[in-house]
Amino acid sequence: EQLRESFETTGEPEPFLIVWLIGWTIGGAFAAFTLLRNFIGTERLSINGGEITIRNEVFGIGNNRRYAVHEVSNLRIVNRTGATTAPDSPVDMTNVGGLSQASIAFDHGDATVMFGSGLSTTEAELFVDKALRRYSTLGRTDT
Repeated sequence: EQLRESFETTGEPEPFLIVWLIGWTIGGAFAAFTLLRNFIGTERLSINGGEITIRNEVFGIGNNRRYAVHEVSNLRIVNRTGATTAPDSPVDMTNVGGLSQASIAFDHGDATVMFGSGLSTTEAELFVDKALRRYSTLGRTDT
């Protein structure tokens, strides 16, 4: 009898259930957005007016990360294992599916900023070479 009474509801939603459902809804939305970003999202980089902007978006919705060019240094190619290569050195990247995979990184203060995940080595080299020709200070290693 007492056990049956403990399982009866009063018609009011339980606070734990509300919080639990809200948490799972937010988590599900985050997971869906992450999957969409990985499959159809874009990452855009622009250097304008002394500012580097990295924009990640899905269907036009996304966020911007901005960095002042004069605060950026050590622009480089990073392979999938995390080893870095200088833009003018022979590149030995991890080979995935017959293509070398790379990312691009730079230092901003005490942090390392990475972008361009999954670029081919050739694409990464072209970007780094072009950026360093235009903004030679991006290649400096002392900040």
